[in-house]
Amino acid sequence: MSLATPSRRLLAALLFIAAVIVVPALITPARGAEPGAAIITFSGTLDAGVPSRTVPLSESGPTNLRLAVSGGVASDTVTLTLLDSSAKSLKSWVARSGETIWGFASLPAGASLRVQTSGASLSFDLSAYARGTVAAPSAASDSWSGVVIGAAAQTSSSDGQFVAPAAGLYTFTLGADSGAYQLVIDGDYLRKTVVSGSLPSASDSTYYLSAGNHSFQIVSDSSAGVSTRWSVQMVAAGAIDSLPSTESASMLGGSTGDGAFVEEWVPIQTAAAHTVNIRIAAIGAAIDTFQVELYTGGAKVLTSSDVAGGEVVWVSSALGAGANALHIVTKAGNSAPLGYSLTVSDLFTPKLSWSGISFGSSQTRSTARASFATAGLYTFTLGAESGRYQISLNDTYLRKVVTTAGVTFSAYVPAGTHTLEITQEGAGSTAWSVTIEAAKAAVDTLPYARSGALLGGAGNDFGDESLPIQLAATTPINIRVTATDGGPNDSLRVEIFEADAATPSFSAAAVYKGEVLWATSSLPEGTSLLRVSAAAGNSAPMSYAVEISGVGTIPLTWSGVARGEGINSAITLTAPEDGVYTVTLTLASGNGQVIIDGGTPQTKAAARVNSANLTLRVPLRAGPHHFAFIQDTTQVSTSWQIATSLLQKAVPLSITAIMPPQLSYGTGGTMTISGAGFESGTVVTVLDSAKKTVSSSAVVVSGTEIMLTLPATTPPGTYSLSLTNPNGDALSMNSALSVGLLRTFMPLVYR
Repeated sequence: MSLATPSRRLLAALLFIAAVIVVPALITPARGAEPGAAIITFSGTLDAGVPSRTVPLSESGPTNLRLAVSGGVASDTVTLTLLDSSAKSLKSWVARSGETIWGFASLPAGASLRVQTSGASLSFDLSAYARGTVAAPSAASDSWSGVVIGAAAQTSSSDGQFVAPAAGLYTFTLGADSGAYQLVIDGDYLRKTVVSGSLPSASDSTYYLSAGNHSFQIVSDSSAGVSTRWSVQMVAAGAIDSLPSTESASMLGGSTGDGAFVEEWVPIQTAAAHTVNIRIAAIGAAIDTFQVELYTGGAKVLTSSDVAGGEVVWVSSALGAGANALHIVTKAGNSAPLGYSLTVSDLFTPKLSWSGISFGSSQTRSTARASFATAGLYTFTLGAESGRYQISLNDTYLRKVVTTAGVTFSAYVPAGTHTLEITQEGAGSTAWSVTIEAAKAAVDTLPYARSGALLGGAGNDFGDESLPIQLAATTPINIRVTATDGGPNDSLRVEIFEADAATPSFSAAAVYKGEVLWATSSLPEGTSLLRVSAAAGNSAPMSYAVEISGVGTIPLTWSGVARGEGINSAITLTAPEDGVYTVTLTLASGNGQVIIDGGTPQTKAAARVNSANLTLRVPLRAGPHHFAFIQDTTQVSTSWQIATSLLQKAVPLSITAIMPPQLSYGTGGTMTISGAGFESGTVVTVLDSAKKTVSSSAVVVSGTEIMLTLPATTPPGTYSLSLTNPNGDALSMNSALSVGLLRTFMPLVYR
């Protein structure tokens, strides 16, 4: 419709006159360019008759502009344009009806501002403020606030500048009466998500700002029709960040901000470098994940593995002195928003409590660093609410598999900083817990007993364990290994390594399911490592028990179970004194023999239906002796027991009488030698006057009696007697007996 008619021309003229009259009343004189001071306030209406208005500016310099638009419908807009002294456009902003936006510009001398409607009748309220401070961004308020309405293809944004008068910490109070937005400070120095109904915690919204100028931007939810009412307030709060430092968000990624809010940046300013542990908790669906990155001095020093909703994992890294930043990035395509909580803390020190939740499907490992001020034994209390995991300290120094049964043990830890790691089982989930505290003792003592379960087997992630042993002095030892569970032909390898040694000082290459093996070795002063590993081809998980003890003393009974193809058992025992000892071998099944001190087999027995029981009398000198059980390799399994005890203390060899002292020539006969110190292995030698050995035979009846037989062919004469025990003791008696000669024997005792 045209305005060519007189009445319409008159109406237009009246509207123009009204505008000229109203505008000066709405312009407030400038109050100077002090920080936050109002340069202008300009308000009015725009419509088809007066589509634009322009106001000159008497001030120049950095300025924050605030524009509020009302009336019309949400699709109606007002464009704010900064013009230079020649009316050339320098910069423009667009506000939709119902919005309050901010913009920043450095005003040149002689500049002006123009507001222009898109065509509808709209009201506007425009203010310009000299760049303000953190505490007072504008003369009108101590906080920033605005309203943005999402329009999908076209969404307004707000930006501005402020001055931090001093470097330090500032607490950000971030509000959202509706909608969602991200506050962005200095690009990606700080990027924080704010969602109505789930605002950031005031306790972890304090950030470091350097002194000087800073820019901010409000990036709002672009979802069509979503109204975001936002506010930002900043108040000085301290000098620098301290540890522990926490950060959290309730919604990130997924549909948050119409899917635009997928990352956050969090600055951390520290006075000195720190080795840190970072706890990462993800709240949301297990199919959704995010990663955490750490930057120090602008360089990325850490990228975590994917953390899934429901997990609580740990990473260890380092903060540099000065500027650091955490970058939280959600995975593209997450089904829903994730919440997170981060805690950055200094090194753990015992007593320490450490816990987390990990999913096997994510293959996420948790690591932490701990400082042990003193070397010594520490008590490890390990728990698992479900599933299982393996904890390691310094990789292979200590490795332990933990099931829902939990485990508590002590282990020697050197002084210094050490790395702890949790490796989750490849299936299921585990809520794990670790407590480490100093034990009373400084080193291990014998006996030392450890056990483990579920090592190796098809599909098992955990095939080995390693545990330290710390002794104050080098010690000879006996080792008892019991292998259980697993398949019929599954086996374990048991090894002992001296500290930093590449080859073991002791190795039992294969201990089969059901076996109980004994072995001897020695542990050096200092650190040794006990390692138990499942054979690579095992069909099912195996369990074990290892007991390491010092050399025992007779009397002692020990037992084992041996496979025919298995390793022979051996132990070292101490005989407390010279004497005759009984060694009793009992076989419940199979065949076997005992060898003492590496000599010829002392006995060989085959088990009857129920058992076989054989007893030997063995002379032993005081001191250590080696006992080996040799199983029959043709037997599937041998179950054995050996018992030792002192039968008779050793007494010096002596002869008190020989009866009869004389035999008739040509008939021979048997004489009884009475005395003491006789043993089953005592050798009796008869010597003629030329010291040549004469044929004879002797039977040791007891420790006090020997039956000596001479043949009928023994020549007449006087003979000497020599006795020698297995331990080397010997006794000689001249003219001890005679054949065919009449002589008188006086009962003298020879020693």
